[in-house]
Amino acid sequence: MKKMFRITLLITLLVIVGSGVFAFYSIFFGFRDVAVPGLEGMNVVDAVSVTEKMGLLVRVDEVESLLPSGTVVSQWPETGTTIKKGKVIVLKVSKGGKRRPVPDVRGMEFGQSVTHLGDKGFEIGDVVRIHSDARPPGVIIAQSPAAPAMVPENRRVDLLVSLGAPRVNGQIRVPNVLDRSEDVARQIIGQSGLRVGGVTYEYTLMTPQGMVMDTEPRPGKPLPEGQPVTLVVATTKKPVAEETQEQAKKDDEQGEQPAGTEPGGVVQTPEQEPSNGRPAPSPSPLDEWLKQKPAGQSPSTDKPAVEEQPQQQQTSQEGQKPGESSQVSKPQQKEPTKTAKIRYQVPPLAQPMSVRVEIIDDNGTRTLLDREARSGEYIVLDAPYAGEASVTIYLGGEFVWQDRYR
Repeated sequence: MKKMFRITLLITLLVIVGSGVFAFYSIFFGFRDVAVPGLEGMNVVDAVSVTEKMGLLVRVDEVESLLPSGTVVSQWPETGTTIKKGKVIVLKVSKGGKRRPVPDVRGMEFGQSVTHLGDKGFEIGDVVRIHSDARPPGVIIAQSPAAPAMVPENRRVDLLVSLGAPRVNGQIRVPNVLDRSEDVARQIIGQSGLRVGGVTYEYTLMTPQGMVMDTEPRPGKPLPEGQPVTLVVATTKKPVAEETQEQAKKDDEQGEQPAGTEPGGVVQTPEQEPSNGRPAPSPSPLDEWLKQKPAGQSPSTDKPAVEEQPQQQQTSQEGQKPGESSQVSKPQQKEPTKTAKIRYQVPPLAQPMSVRVEIIDDNGTRTLLDREARSGEYIVLDAPYAGEASVTIYLGGEFVWQDRYR
């Protein structure tokens, strides 16, 4: 009995001592809480080495990122969080790879934006269409990812497309297609439920050729579905009537002689009987002699008559009057009285692109700038002009911006 008691007492003492030793070790040596270190921006190899020395486990997930391949993008738990040893830390590591800037297609017509994105190597993702008063039907309202951004080549671009303004009493508001090309304007009007009834081409040097200047009816006016809309499109070709008037004026200035006149200016008319009823006078001996001579000879010499004409009565090959200068007079240039302040910032680009700035005023068209520009470069130009002016900016050969000055 005593032996059994001693065994029980010994077991109890061992349990008490073991518990104490375990508690002492846990408090001072093991199973302590540790603070998660900051691993973002580190190389994944160094980050794993640090966490393992602290008694933590690591799980690595690769993600798309602008950072170089193998760089820790983010971590969980966050830096400074207290956790037990043996817990797992999740590290998001960059896969790297080739990336390119996503183009900004907001404001473009849907078909135009699809073509533009395809040319840049992107595919179309989800397309959502909503009613919007701010954008005409078929025009891009927003995109995801939004520009400017660097994204992988295979990234899809989601588009939010306008359905135009909501109908009012079943009628459709004429969409605003001003400053758009004729083809794009036709597509927008067709998608709105209206149709293009005709196109009027108006001669002007203030607006790029082929751009819509106005519509009839004006934008915003409600019309029944299927009603026609007339486009007023800019053209640099003068009307035929105006060209005819200018040609007639030029002919008058050059002094062209009417048909049937001799070099000396005498009008040739057929022989007629005198109107008074009297017989025609008998020809003189000189007239008889002229009839017998070969045509083109004078009565005093056998040389051609054209050589006997005074030099000042001959017309030049260009049709100019005698004494006129052979140089064509240039139109008088107007003195610039105003200054166009042009401010443009180049959008984010993967590589430099050509930028061309053109101005059109009463003196004609001229190029203000034509060179390569860097990403984000801020262009400042002060251009004098006469009368009214139109400034157009092209980036990589594509129209991007226009403003008018009065």
